[in-house]
Amino acid sequence: ALINQPDILFGDEPTGALAFSTGVEILRVLGDFDRDWGETVMVLTHNAGIAEMADRVITVRNVRIADIRRNESPIAPEEVTW
Repeated sequence: ALINQPDILFGDEPTGALAFSTGVEILRVLGDFDRDWGETVMVLTHNAGIAEMADRVITVRNVRIADIRRNESPIAPEEVTW
C-alpha cells in the first residue's frame, strides 16, 4: 500500500492480532510514512492506546462522530501500551 504513495492511507486495525513488538513496528512505519512523506495516515482501531500517538483523534460512537480533538503531545510508538 505504501509503494504507490497514496495521499491518504487507511489502516483498519493494522495492529490487530499481532505480537506487541510487531504492532509497535507497524505503528513506527505508519508514523514514518506520515512524517517523512507528508502523507495522511488514518488508523481505525478499537485500541484507545494507539490514539495517543496521533496528531488528531476522531472518536465515533453509534455511527456518529462523538468527538474530535487535537493531540498536543503525541507519543512515540514505543510508548503505546495495550
